[in-house]
Amino acid sequence: MAHLAQDALDAASAHFGEVLTARNFTHYIKPGDRLISVDDTSSAAAVSKEGDAATVVHVNSASSARTVTVDLSTFRHVGRKATVTPIVTSAEGKLERHRALAVSDRKATFTVPAPSVTSFVVTGVSGVAKDAALLRKGHTYQLTGVHSGKALTVADNGSGLVIASASTDPAAVGRQCQLRQISGDTGNRQRYVFTNPVEGKRLAVRHGAPVLEADRGPRDRGAQWIMSTTGDSTWTLVNAATGRLLEVGGQATHDGAAVTVWEPNSGSHQRWRVTDVTGRSGPQVR
Repeated sequence: MAHLAQDALDAASAHFGEVLTARNFTHYIKPGDRLISVDDTSSAAAVSKEGDAATVVHVNSASSARTVTVDLSTFRHVGRKATVTPIVTSAEGKLERHRALAVSDRKATFTVPAPSVTSFVVTGVSGVAKDAALLRKGHTYQLTGVHSGKALTVADNGSGLVIASASTDPAAVGRQCQLRQISGDTGNRQRYVFTNPVEGKRLAVRHGAPVLEADRGPRDRGAQWIMSTTGDSTWTLVNAATGRLLEVGGQATHDGAAVTVWEPNSGSHQRWRVTDVTGRSGPQVR
């Protein structure tokens, strides 16, 4: 289970017990479901493997009841018969399935008791609203290392990659790239090419190292990247040819630290914040 859901699970387990709490997560969020972003640190959410339903698990560890609104506006399609069904587990272990809530104006509201863990089972939804996609065609993005807090930028040799802060490289915070989806797949099978149209370069892995190379010729697997997120605006970038992740070597945090590729190890130095900076002024590599 990805760390976003795990954080909510851990928080709930502290109050309600591990077995009791896990039931609300594992029974309704199933293998193959895709975790999606939420704006509440007490919740985790996932879209079903088939893409036609969703689940939100909300933890209320407070001493009072709480009103929760499930907002479905980021789905492209919300059917006229869409419903949100709350299944509540109390601190005593009692599980109660409530009547399905009608969806009005793409929202459904329910008051959860305290303390409790509630699974909201959503049906009749699908797709992603055009303005809700985490990665959007034609937009430009800045990549920042989660562990280092520093921006991905170009090494002095013009082809290698390093991290740098604004204090040492004023242009680093403006370094930007565009993503182009090159496969028709969905979910974690989508493949992207990172391009720098201004300099005519793309990000690729050659001879075991990430490089910026001329964006000419076929965009082979070495120039293709698979992006995975837990819905918290951080991503791992997997090279399609090697299966390795883009990372800051040695978990370094200093300016000029080399960016490399390595086997997945769940480290924060292998995760990147992808910030939409479309339209911002200042030095840019797009």
